Amino acid sequence: MTGIRPTHLMYEALNEGMSMADAQEHLVHQFDVAPEKAALLAELVSVQQQLPPPGDDWMDVYIGIPFCTTRCTYCSFSSGELGDGHLVAPYLTALFREMEDCESPEARLYKALDKAGIRYEKTAVGDRYVYENMKENDFMIGGEQSGHIIFRKYAHTGDGLITALMLMQVMIDTQLPLSVLAAGVTMYPQVLKNVRVDDKDLTLADAAVQAAVDECTAELGDSGRVLLRKSGTEPVLRVMAEAGTAEECEKQVDHIIAAMEKSGHLIEVKK
Repeated sequence: MTGIRPTHLMYEALNEGMSMADAQEHLVHQFDVAPEKAALLAELVSVQQQLPPPGDDWMDVYIGIPFCTTRCTYCSFSSGELGDGHLVAPYLTALFREMEDCESPEARLYKALDKAGIRYEKTAVGDRYVYENMKENDFMIGGEQSGHIIFRKYAHTGDGLITALMLMQVMIDTQLPLSVLAAGVTMYPQVLKNVRVDDKDLTLADAAVQAAVDECTAELGDSGRVLLRKSGTEPVLRVMAEAGTAEECEKQVDHIIAAMEKSGHLIEVKK
């Protein structure tokens, strides 16, 4: 028998007026379901029928099951076989770590680095500034969210192939899948808007614009961040916000852009 939710067959039989016993016999003879499996379906349906019907204000909540004792051919869930259970402990460790820490992603990163005793520096955005800081402080790895990761032992700029090889090496060394290694990482919504202004430097130095950035930073606190910077490749300013919801990101970005418009610097917000 194939299908994602085989209990549907049992419900179909019951809706046609069959009794639970007749529905089991129907599945056994019509769909060649093993008698013990048909009995299991009947038990599941009996339990489900005791649940209250959903109301208009209810919502569905999906609970992921990372490990399963068996792997059914019809299963569509992204779980893996339990096997000898050696992945359960690292999975739970990563899960609890994620549950404990509800700060902004930036704050969580710094805390994780501090806990591991790893020294770090923050730089201006761009490979050039990252690499200059790495040389100055003798760092071996640096990068930014765009995916430009620099391994100074092998290259002077970000290289995707080297990054992929280094990641695979970690998976080999730890004997853990990427899903477990990345379990502690939570991606937060981010909104980035490119803004054309009359003068990038004057806009950045404008007191009202600076005040708007400070207001957004204060309002977000440890729950997010804002960034206003010049583009290194286009004649625009980039306004970025990262927060718990996309709506909050939009609100903070639009607040800064509104300050630019009020100060007379705004030309257009690029699509």
